[in-house]
Amino acid sequence: MYARISGFGLTTLAIAIAMGCESDAGKLQRLGSDEAIASLGALRRELDMGPSSISLSVFADAPGNDNLHPNGEYVTLFNSGAAATEIGGWSLCKGASYCFTFPSGASIPANGRVRLYSGSGRTTATSFYMGSSRAVWNNDHDTATLRNGGTVIAKDIY
Repeated sequence: MYARISGFGLTTLAIAIAMGCESDAGKLQRLGSDEAIASLGALRRELDMGPSSISLSVFADAPGNDNLHPNGEYVTLFNSGAAATEIGGWSLCKGASYCFTFPSGASIPANGRVRLYSGSGRTTATSFYMGSSRAVWNNDHDTATLRNGGTVIAKDIY
């Protein structure tokens, strides 16, 4: 069984793995008990490592000339979880050309959102600024990637 999963968190991946195992004529039964326990433990640790409730979307087409209105383009990070998610130290990047690292103490509220604007402004609990004097995101195709260290948390490819 093959499946393409994109834009989903680790919980979705765990469900897909579990469904795949169920459909694989007793794969779990073929695993030795020590191997099965170790696999479940590794999965549990992976699920605990990062939130599965974070998504992002890029609004790339600012009103008028994008280069004259960099704050007209922004990325929204949404947390559908029941608890706030700390994002201090996480980075949101457009390839390798533009990266923004969220400051220590930054978080996305439970069932809430924060925005990262391309231009400059005054940072608040829910508004962050990349500090660019011109447009960052391509209007017709681009990729935004949110990472916690080397772990990809969410990605928007449009």
